[in-house]
Amino acid sequence: MTRSETTCRHRSPTNGSIRRYAALCGAMLLIAVGAGAVTISPASLDIAIVDTGASGTATFTFTNDEGSDVAVSDIVSTNPLYTVDTTAFTVADGAGTVVTVTFAPTVVGWEPGTLTVTHDGAGGTSVVSVSGIGRALPGAGLTTASRIAVEAYVDGTQDIHREIVVVDPNGANLTRLTTNTETDAEPAWSPDGQKIAFARGGAGAREIYVMNADGTTPENLSDNVAGEGAPAFSSDGQQIVFESNRTSDWEIFVMDADGLNPQNLTNFAGTDAAANWSPDGTKIAFGSNRDTKWRIFEMTPSGGAQTALTAADVGSWAPTYSPDGSKIAFWSDRDGNGEVYVMDADGGNPRRLTNDAGEDYGPSWSPDGTRIVFISNGTGSAEVFTMLADGSDVQQVETGLTSHLDVAWSPFLAAGAVNDATLTIANTQGQISGTVDIPVDTSDVTGLGVAAVELVLTYDSTILTPTDDGAGVTTAVATGPVIPAGWTVQQHVPSAGELHVAMAGASASAATGVGTLVTVTFNVSDTATADATSAITLTTAAFNEGGVAVSSTPGQFTVISLMYGDVTGNGTVSPYDATWVLDYVASAIANETTTFPIEETAPQWADQPLTAADAFEVADVDDDATIGATDASDILRFVVGLLPSFAAAGAATAPRVSPSTLSYEFLADATSQRPGALITVTLDAGQVDALYAGELRLDYDAGLLTPLRVYADGDSPMLAHATGEGQIGVAFASARPMDARAARVNVVFEARRGVDGARAGVIEARRLRLNGVGLDARWRFDYRIEPYRFDLMANYPNPFNPETWIPFELAEDADVTVRIYGLDGTVVRTLDLGYRPQGEYVARASAAYWDGRNDIGERVASGVYVYELVAGDRRAVRRMVVRK
Repeated sequence: MTRSETTCRHRSPTNGSIRRYAALCGAMLLIAVGAGAVTISPASLDIAIVDTGASGTATFTFTNDEGSDVAVSDIVSTNPLYTVDTTAFTVADGAGTVVTVTFAPTVVGWEPGTLTVTHDGAGGTSVVSVSGIGRALPGAGLTTASRIAVEAYVDGTQDIHREIVVVDPNGANLTRLTTNTETDAEPAWSPDGQKIAFARGGAGAREIYVMNADGTTPENLSDNVAGEGAPAFSSDGQQIVFESNRTSDWEIFVMDADGLNPQNLTNFAGTDAAANWSPDGTKIAFGSNRDTKWRIFEMTPSGGAQTALTAADVGSWAPTYSPDGSKIAFWSDRDGNGEVYVMDADGGNPRRLTNDAGEDYGPSWSPDGTRIVFISNGTGSAEVFTMLADGSDVQQVETGLTSHLDVAWSPFLAAGAVNDATLTIANTQGQISGTVDIPVDTSDVTGLGVAAVELVLTYDSTILTPTDDGAGVTTAVATGPVIPAGWTVQQHVPSAGELHVAMAGASASAATGVGTLVTVTFNVSDTATADATSAITLTTAAFNEGGVAVSSTPGQFTVISLMYGDVTGNGTVSPYDATWVLDYVASAIANETTTFPIEETAPQWADQPLTAADAFEVADVDDDATIGATDASDILRFVVGLLPSFAAAGAATAPRVSPSTLSYEFLADATSQRPGALITVTLDAGQVDALYAGELRLDYDAGLLTPLRVYADGDSPMLAHATGEGQIGVAFASARPMDARAARVNVVFEARRGVDGARAGVIEARRLRLNGVGLDARWRFDYRIEPYRFDLMANYPNPFNPETWIPFELAEDADVTVRIYGLDGTVVRTLDLGYRPQGEYVARASAAYWDGRNDIGERVASGVYVYELVAGDRRAVRRMVVRK
């Protein structure tokens, strides 16, 4: 039924004296009493398309045939964009008065309205319906008062359901609207921006829902066992068109905005889907594969006059009208790849707007008609982009999410359509008998003057209890960075399941910024069961006694059962988990940080990544409140069956041994005192009975030494090390007791080259734990590093016959030559040694070697000879003796 037909039905005459009735949707309105009548013609005005900032006009005529004068006392418009040139006049019998109606749109889109004419003629009032569409000139860009609804994987993985978020066109102020265990998809805005329709449920079993634009009060409209999807509001907000397979194949249906009166508009073999209304409400465009290829059709709102707009030999899908109704954007693969196209509303002049290697799809117009938002996977993941309506100026909308599936651009959002502030409660999880911090985050409150906050938080008291001081005083709430220092915070639990919070500060110290408003800490019941959930809802959220409008999005808490030892989160405990734990320990010893995989990606046994505190519990399998090498040892023992269960899971804790029974020794050895020398520090714990694990930290001067490697003499322990600034942490573990050789752990340092001047240093043992027992190491090794210098040393042997070695030392890298001269200055032999790095060349393997022969291979005579070292621009000379 069309809008004018609805008006005709509601205004059909009931007075028995009326002789004739003409519908509003016809040429005129006739009000007749007895022999006279007042007429308005036409009774429906369409001023068509008018540019924003300009105006358009149309006229109607008020005619008096009553037999006496009729006085019009007022003409009132339900839409302020429509005005009349006169509101009071008198019409003589048999005469008529022309009234000019002016439409001056300020925003883009369809603008309906009603003019009520009050007069003293028959009936007392007459009604004229008015309609027009505002259009923005190209490049107007009036999008700041709008938002984009996005269907996306919010929790960072495509292995879970999708949710609906909204974001500003520039990517700012991302707000999550839905938090549900099922997929929420295909968002569509109501014309006033106050509601969002969407599809909820699993594939093939979705229902049409509608919620407030802030995500509150979701309501099932279709409530049908069949699959439903792709909702779209009519331009007057009174109806919703959607797709459904309730008739066995997918067809287009329409229902009232409250879900009543569903009607099938299409009934063809194949699939009819993805429908959208024209801005004036007179047409519905949709996709259909009734002709094998996907084509775009249009029809009237009653399902009549179904006409193809695109050709049968190309694929076209997902039509959406521009706000002025003159264009249709759609998806098509007619050029071999899925791209966004635009065509005239009658199907003419199709033009491709995108041209990417990936798929571009799901177009939706900005409310001013100047831009189009769409999804593209051309960058490797499905991202949100906008472009001008001609395809230029493509800009990515950075949401911070990893995968997006559908988008819908809102209409212009009037003041109050979107709240000044939005509070969001994060989805969280926690272990039985543990604690959980639940943040309440806010959108940007800068400039809103928020000086007082009142919250009422509800939760399932059988699962969660706000923390207190042990004497019944609630201490659960801590302010976040949005709240300035100095605010007073009052909190109380007046009844189970309800936490009241009141906060206030001086007006000069208003809340500012975006982020966490408060964090609420709960104890998780020791009787809670794994996978139990509690909704966390703000039933009251008031800023400045309601002076600042606030909306809220609830969250959900889920009870998890920790899988001890599984720090990688793959659902099993393996040696790889021990590797991660040992790396964590070594890094912690060296004051470095390691993050477990379960802190970054949800493990298989939880819905979300774990907090650092819960991840700590998973790694601390021996339940000693620390993560140490003994935890890695226990994991290895568990994997091979030597340990039936972990202490953290309730097994008996192994007794701690006395430090006096743990015998160990530190040893150190240096190959020299020169740059490049190797210093080996050995921890010998071979006398410890049943050594399973150990931890060691050595401190050193990072300007003199570099850690080179860490190893055990034996091959049984798992070993990890990490370096910090002047520190090295070592951790080792084994599933079985280590033998004496495996219990000797060596740390090798190399003396740095390029040391300027003689330097003294020390290596100190600062931490030692064996089998989880902390020991007082109190050990140090003093050393000295002498820098290399340019030096030519005495040859050896000397005197010699027939050969000798010539040692030398280089302060820097150089090409080296040794020349041997007779006492008369003639060159006897030249030894080209080539490139040599800084260092000592003293041993026979590295020193210069002379076999006592000249350059032509003859043995030289006895006597005194001079030898010269040339290295770069450095030279040195000494004497040697050949004795036969």
